[in-house]
Amino acid sequence: MNLNFANGETNTIAALVLNGANVAAGLHNAVTDPAYITGSGALLVVPLPTINPNPGYLQFAASGGTVSLAWPTNAGWILLTNSVALTATNAWFPYPGSTSLTNLTISTSEKNVFFKLQKP
Repeated sequence: MNLNFANGETNTIAALVLNGANVAAGLHNAVTDPAYITGSGALLVVPLPTINPNPGYLQFAASGGTVSLAWPTNAGWILLTNSVALTATNAWFPYPGSTSLTNLTISTSEKNVFFKLQKP
């Protein structure tokens, strides 16, 4: 493979197969893999992050007039809630900021409000 890029650039890729085998993450060029790569350029193998395929856990705790929810945003799950006004009873919406929040306190005075986690 000739990586004769104009200025010897490095391209970032998710995977690289040389001689039928996946190579390790890292920099690959004519110095590191001379049997397969020529030229002044390089390939930086950076595997894509994986999202946990298992269901996320929605944890809760009740105290007085509030309920606290917590969920694993680092696993890629998004907190969804239904319409508070119940104008669309089967509609679910991402809770604002739920991809970066890790907990939420809600009032128990709201009725017919439900929450669930969704994998994006």
